[in-house]
Amino acid sequence: MKNHIWIWVSLLMVISPLQAKENLILNTTLGGYPPFFIHQGADNSGIIFDVMNYISQRHNLTLRTVELPKKRVTKHMDAGFTDVTATAKEWSKNPDKYIFSDPILEMKEVLFYTKKQSMNFGNTGDLIGKTLAIHLGYKYPMYTEQFNSGQIKTIVETSELKMLKSTLYKRADAAVINETVANWIIKNEPSLQNIFSSKTQKVGSFDYRMMFTKKWVTFVGVFNQELALMKKNGELQKIFDKYKE
Repeated sequence: MKNHIWIWVSLLMVISPLQAKENLILNTTLGGYPPFFIHQGADNSGIIFDVMNYISQRHNLTLRTVELPKKRVTKHMDAGFTDVTATAKEWSKNPDKYIFSDPILEMKEVLFYTKKQSMNFGNTGDLIGKTLAIHLGYKYPMYTEQFNSGQIKTIVETSELKMLKSTLYKRADAAVINETVANWIIKNEPSLQNIFSSKTQKVGSFDYRMMFTKKWVTFVGVFNQELALMKKNGELQKIFDKYKE
């Protein structure tokens, strides 16, 4: 009888690790980054969260989340406390330390301005003498020379909402802002609705993708296959549309 019990316990010890789900720890950004990461109490949603959750479930992974300020993300990843974050290769100081997924979507930066403000934008020269609201810590390679020379003045803000409000209150002529984020803010902020126009011509863009620690190098290949399938079968578009409503 004792031998049978010992064998049964031994089998449990062997089988349990195979049955247990592995955790995948995702940084969802301190305070969120709507519509990519949305925090509502203990609940998470958003374009990137939904993509990660969809693929994780299909591969028996338990998606866990942490909210980290930007300055602490890579430290947490290097220490093994966080597995993945959403970013662009261009934003990483040491991209070779990590594994990047294929792009999930293009992040397009455009000019937002009030409907009362006339904005001509055929080229960078059209903005000479203007003041633009820009985001603290972001890079604007298209305007680097003009910003440095003072030909285009800037107001630096810490959020896209503040950038839009600077434009609304005429501290800036326009905001150089992520189109998806700006549209989300305006849709959810009644005081900003029916006030802004935007130029469809992009002034900058980058590919938004997932940055994994090298522990997940094999999974990144699987992730890319799933992402390609989501693009093909319409699942990714369903997620995009969900946050346009």
